[in-house]
Amino acid sequence: MWAASWVLSTIGMSYVAGLMYVNYGFKTSYRILGCIALLFTLISAFALSGKVAVVKQEGVLPAAVN
Repeated sequence: MWAASWVLSTIGMSYVAGLMYVNYGFKTSYRILGCIALLFTLISAFALSGKVAVVKQEGVLPAAVN
């Protein structure tokens, strides 16, 4: 299942990139794709940082606290 979703997302991204080349040109398309990659990198940097503490209480499910 994982391989199928990876292939489908690759096909979808290639299609979108092709449409961007046609509509915006090569230079602008790569700037847009670069900005999208930067956005995901910044989100991942904050979301995956190890600065999350887990609080445990009796009878309560664990909750993440910043």
